Amino acid sequence: AAAGTVYNVDFLDSLSGLTTVQYKVMSGAGQTGTLLKDWTDIAALTPGQASYDADWALYFAALSEAFTNYVSVRAYDILGQAASLNDAFTVLKDTTPPSAPALSSPVDNALYSVSAVSFDWTDSSDLRSGTSGYAL
Repeated sequence: AAAGTVYNVDFLDSLSGLTTVQYKVMSGAGQTGTLLKDWTDIAALTPGQASYDADWALYFAALSEAFTNYVSVRAYDILGQAASLNDAFTVLKDTTPPSAPALSSPVDNALYSVSAVSFDWTDSSDLRSGTSGYAL
């Protein structure tokens, strides 16, 4: 996910109406692991509003790149009753580029008069998404 990404999770209470819709982010499934972002209001609602269906964003800085981010949601109605959904969706944050490979052969800036040269380098690595290839 990237900063600015929005999510489509809708909330509905056609009887008494909504007062609050919130999300929470944990590093483990089922409300386990590290708390990354405690219950946070998604939007300011008009008390008694029947639904909330606008796409909304997470506070990107709170998300972890080292873990899967498990996002739970809950809604309160005008009577103060809450309904929640643990692990409504997950977010994988990847903001670190792969490491740069280092050329091991041929020697950097070497001149060759052959038509085929073989290249070798230390492998690049990437924590979250891996590397798909190299371009020379």
